[in-house]
Amino acid sequence: MATAETHHTLALPGFDKPVRLLIVVAPYYRDIADHLIAGARAVAAQCKAEVEVVEVPGALEVPSAIAMAERLADYDGYVALGCVIRGETTHYDTVCNDSSRALSLLGLQGACIGNGILTVENRAQAEVRADPNGQNKGGGRRCGGLAPRGAFAQMGRIDKGYRLSRMKTDKRQMKSAARLYAVQALFQMESSGQTVEAVTGEFETHRFGATYEEGEFADGNPDHFRAVVSEAVNWQAKIDQMTDRALVATWPIDRIDPVLRALFRAAGAEFVAMDTPPKVAITEYVDVAKAFFPDGKEAKFVNAVLDHMAREAKPDAF
Repeated sequence: MATAETHHTLALPGFDKPVRLLIVVAPYYRDIADHLIAGARAVAAQCKAEVEVVEVPGALEVPSAIAMAERLADYDGYVALGCVIRGETTHYDTVCNDSSRALSLLGLQGACIGNGILTVENRAQAEVRADPNGQNKGGGRRCGGLAPRGAFAQMGRIDKGYRLSRMKTDKRQMKSAARLYAVQALFQMESSGQTVEAVTGEFETHRFGATYEEGEFADGNPDHFRAVVSEAVNWQAKIDQMTDRALVATWPIDRIDPVLRALFRAAGAEFVAMDTPPKVAITEYVDVAKAFFPDGKEAKFVNAVLDHMAREAKPDAF
């Protein structure tokens, strides 16, 4: 049952010109989805934001729809809405974790997103959280889609979590940036079904050294980026088998976080098919893990798994 505890709510952002907000909703539970949309629309109207709504089948499809809109359209922010209620299987955990992580990754890439996908134990919890006259989570999550845009407009720049815009573009740092981009590209390929040619072309055109109103992306080494992505795809079966052997038996690769899955495939490509010294690759990809999970224990986990994979792939290097 929801408690009566009071939480601080950010003030609504203000804008000098009209902004466009896209609401992407999974209406699996129609009545709950409608309440979430109503809450989001009401608060967006207070910000004088233009709102469009797109529906997708389920919560797992919400990040892909936002990613497509971010690439192809001109929205200032997004609100992800839906409801996942725990069932009898582990599918609940998969949907919650993968949709949340995908939205977080899109945020790291520069999209302003409010995650209003409810993850609850039962319908009663969902109803009180979706009700515009109750907890109004649909309205509350508009801040994730609009507040960052307002804050960045005041600052005049986006200060990215990985600080890519401040990296010096020497050869080593360009390779470091290429590795981070490779992990993002492999994740995007898995979630959207894009081909190697499509995703590498997109990244090289719209990420490498690109400057936008919100900030600047670091330049990356395109040759290294393409090699990592291509070899990760070419050797995916072998790399996944290596990763499985490095993981505990009860935690196979298809159940781990999709960002980590992409990271292991990128690193595995350098172990299996490239000349990168394995200890260098381990250090580099542990740094990538820290960028994606700055407050978690994932970096230590990644270090242990990569060490096992590297010793299997290139035992003479140890």
